[in-house]
Amino acid sequence: MLDNNVIATAETPVALTNSPQTVNGNATIPADAASGKHTLAVKVTKINGQAPTEYTEDDIAGMDVSVYAESMLRQKNLVEQFTSTKCTYCPLADPVLQKLSDMRGDIIIVAHHNKIPAAGDPMICDDALAISDMFNMSGNPSGMFNRYYEPSMELNADQTLTLGLGYNSQYVDLAAEMLNQVVENSNSVPAFANINIKTEYNESTRELSVEVYGSGVSEFKDYVGEDAALSVFLTEDGIQAAQTGGSRDEIHDNVMRKALSDAFGSAINWDGNTYSNKYTITLDSSWKPENMHVVAFINRPVTDNSAMSDVWINNAETCKLGESITAGIEAPITDKGTGVEVERYTVDGRKISKPVKGLNIVKMSDGRTIKVIVK
Repeated sequence: MLDNNVIATAETPVALTNSPQTVNGNATIPADAASGKHTLAVKVTKINGQAPTEYTEDDIAGMDVSVYAESMLRQKNLVEQFTSTKCTYCPLADPVLQKLSDMRGDIIIVAHHNKIPAAGDPMICDDALAISDMFNMSGNPSGMFNRYYEPSMELNADQTLTLGLGYNSQYVDLAAEMLNQVVENSNSVPAFANINIKTEYNESTRELSVEVYGSGVSEFKDYVGEDAALSVFLTEDGIQAAQTGGSRDEIHDNVMRKALSDAFGSAINWDGNTYSNKYTITLDSSWKPENMHVVAFINRPVTDNSAMSDVWINNAETCKLGESITAGIEAPITDKGTGVEVERYTVDGRKISKPVKGLNIVKMSDGRTIKVIVK
C-alpha cells in the first residue's frame, strides 16, 4: 500500500511455523504519485484465505519513501573523522580512509581533533570540539559519512551515527568496502542543490574571501527542508605534531581549522532557486594558506533535539584556498570505455531524462563521467 492505497497484491504461500518467514516481492510506485514523502506499507490481509481476527496489531509494517521529480548530481561525499594526538589507536584510521578515498575518488575528509581520551592536542579548535561533543558517540577513532544514519545491523552494530575506524592492517580492505557501502546507502537520496565555491586570498593582508553559491531544484525546500543549512569549513594539510601510537613528527592532514559558517551550518541565502553565501576571514598567522582547503556542504540543521536520521548531508564540495570550483564540470575523459549511460545532467548539475542542447554531463555504468556537446 502507498499512503493506505493498495498498489499491489500478492498471494504468497507461507509455512506457518514458529520461525520467522521471509517473503519477497515487488511493487511499482504509480507514475502519478506526487513528489515528496509517502508511506509504503505491507499488510497481511488473509491467512489460508481467511481474514485474521486475532493478534492483528503487527499485521502491517511500513516505511517512509520519497518520490522526486527533480534531482542533481552529487558532487562529493563528506567523511568527518574524529581523532586526537592523544589517542593510541587513531593512526589506524588513516589507512582505512585512504583506501576508501582510493576506491571512490569523491571523498572529502574533515578531521575534527578533540579531547578524547585526554586534552593536549595542539590542533583542537572550538568548532571541532562542538561537533565532536554533539556527534561523537563511539570514541576515537570514528567517523560520520554524510552524517548518514545507517540502519543495517551488519554495517552499524551499535546503531550510532558514528562508525569505528580503528582497524588493524589485515582488515583495512574489508573495512573500506563496508564503509563504501555506507556511503552508497547515503547516496540513495540524491542531491537537490549544487555547490560552487569561489575564493580570493590576499597574501599581504592574509584576508580570505569565500563565496559559496549554486542553484536548487524547484522543490528543494520540500525535499531538504526550509531550515536546511549551509556549512563552510577551513581545513589544513601537512601539520606536524607528535602522535600517541604514531611518531614524534607525524603529519596530520584534513585538520579542521575554523567554521566560516556556524559550526552546524547557517541559513542558506535563497533568491528564488539560486543562493549565495559570502564569508570573510583573516587567517591565523600559524596557518599555511598553500595547504588549506575550503569545504562546503548542505545539511539538515543540527540541534540537541535532532534525530540521528535527520542530520544528513545532501551535497558537498571542496577546493584549494585561492582557487574556485564550479559544479558539474569535471576534466574530460577521452577513454571510450565499455560502460553504458546511466545518468545525464546539464552543466549546472540538473538531472535530465534525455539529451538537451549544449554541454551534457553523462555518468557511465563503469564509473566514468564524460562531457558531451549536443547540437
